[in-house]
Amino acid sequence: MEPDAHSHDSSDPGEDLQALVLESDARTTRLVDLCADARGWRRLTLKRLPGADVVQVPIYRRGQPLCRCEILECDSDRVQLVIRPDGNGGLQLDGGSRRIRLLRPVERARNEQALLPLPVPGSQTPWDVVLLIDGTARWYEPRKDPQPGATIGIEAVSGLLLADPKRRAHLESLLLAFAEALQSESGGAPLRFAVLAFGDHHIPGINALSLRPDYDLQVPTPDGELRLRPFDKDALRSALAGLKPTPGGDFVDALGDALHRCLDLDWAADARRLLVLFGDSPGYSLLHPIAPGGDAITRRHDVDLHADALHRHQVEILCIYNSPPAEICGPASDSRARKLIVNTKQQYERLASTSEHFVDTAVCDATALATRLVRRRGPLARGTALGYLLSSADEQ
Repeated sequence: MEPDAHSHDSSDPGEDLQALVLESDARTTRLVDLCADARGWRRLTLKRLPGADVVQVPIYRRGQPLCRCEILECDSDRVQLVIRPDGNGGLQLDGGSRRIRLLRPVERARNEQALLPLPVPGSQTPWDVVLLIDGTARWYEPRKDPQPGATIGIEAVSGLLLADPKRRAHLESLLLAFAEALQSESGGAPLRFAVLAFGDHHIPGINALSLRPDYDLQVPTPDGELRLRPFDKDALRSALAGLKPTPGGDFVDALGDALHRCLDLDWAADARRLLVLFGDSPGYSLLHPIAPGGDAITRRHDVDLHADALHRHQVEILCIYNSPPAEICGPASDSRARKLIVNTKQQYERLASTSEHFVDTAVCDATALATRLVRRRGPLARGTALGYLLSSADEQ
């Protein structure tokens, strides 16, 4: 049950209070005293880490959990929280122009705790990279001779990207250039890779070949085992060549299953872990469902939950979105198709570790993308995260 978002009962609003914040290593936490001014006001200024969209501030009283404050809609790197007596024996929390959600502490509720950030990567840290490819990804082109008054979203030709030699070769070149640049920009650091493709599950009662997926997950190795192996151009080129295109059936595909599969990978303890998602098909999400008509079956794996789980495994997620041309999702396109496409792009943006971890294929520069990742020098948060302490003094 969620109480009022701005106040909390307290038997003694002047008592000692502390807040839980991140240490400078971004992996450990500490309690800091919240000192009151002459009016009993306490101020706390925190730094929001890249990747965080909610800053969580657990409040303690004499070392024991009192409540958990979440500052929403964070659009800047600094957030401030003011705690003051409400005049009725309680406390009032104020986040300025930002909304605040106030929750009572729940013991052992792991899913309600803030995710710890990924640490600052060291120089020449080894890489473990998974290339997750949408086997149902498509290419689109508007028809050269559409019928008068036809809806553009319908009057388009398309096909499976992996089934088109020219477009497949472009994808393979992009991923190969990215892996080479990642290793080069890291000073020749060791790099291991794995390749996994996702399709979808069979829809009961659907027998049309164009709607029957050939696989839900495909590992392009002789034994079908998903494992990381040392990178070289020929090995990666061979793995990508083994990928097969597949129809997807409905619009939502087995992306959640693929993310789940990556949790059990043999990630090295000392490696920087990266998952590269390429595609244009969404996965199942309970909190952010795809528009009605996009999913025809019951699914087990939620993409948002598994993205959080991968973050706990210290895996960064880079999304390369295979966007359709503007004509397919513009104002003149079929409204249902447009909603599905917009939902998919929003999901890929959400799965990416930060806004800089999302890129459209139309503007994807493999070398620049690798350089940006290698040069990250700060911790990386996700979703709801604790903040760095900037100040807890009276700033009036």
